[in-house]
Amino acid sequence: MRPLLVLSFFLVAQLASAADVVVTHGWSRATSPSMPNGAVFLTIANSGSVDDKLLSVTSVAAERVELHTVIVEGDKKRMIPVDAIPVIAKSATILKPGSFHIMLFGLKQPLTEGQSIALTLTFEHAGTVSVTSMIAGAAAMTSPDASASGAAAEASCCTAK
Repeated sequence: MRPLLVLSFFLVAQLASAADVVVTHGWSRATSPSMPNGAVFLTIANSGSVDDKLLSVTSVAAERVELHTVIVEGDKKRMIPVDAIPVIAKSATILKPGSFHIMLFGLKQPLTEGQSIALTLTFEHAGTVSVTSMIAGAAAMTSPDASASGAAAEASCCTAK
């Protein structure tokens, strides 16, 4: 009976944490036909009391998707892959240019301003979250909906499964 109780508690904790992670402001920059790669930026809010991790991302828009960050070595910045992106409890993790981000390798078609791409994010505790990333202009530095107000901006992005 005791193992069943422990398993039940674990399952309830897992289910509860899925509602704690909310992803908003998903965006990418437009790419030219000669650019084989792109990047996705977004905000991950964790209202729960347990730290989480973004473990992986998939998308039909690219052949391969990786988690990356940027490190500074002397006076140079360099992009490197990471195994996971921490999502601290009671906090928000912002994936942005020059920091943590999602790389799309082998784009199947250019990212065109005004369109969107679908991604599936997998978290250690929250499970999967489906994301629609809006495509901004090639020179954009922030999300096209970052200035949008309240629930409309949040609802336009993501849902947990």
